[in-house]
Amino acid sequence: MLGLTFTGTLGVLLRAKQRGLLERVRPCLDQLQALGFRIAPALRGSVLGLAGEAAS
Repeated sequence: MLGLTFTGTLGVLLRAKQRGLLERVRPCLDQLQALGFRIAPALRGSVLGLAGEAAS
């Protein structure tokens, strides 16, 4: 669509970590969830894995 690439919230967090703008993704996920952002446990684990942060 118009040559645009869409990226969701979790993708933005991963990209920010890859570019050195975030040290860790986990605290951001924790804060988002505390604010009511719903993330399936499996997706959370996948995002943390891609970020190099072992799921706990």
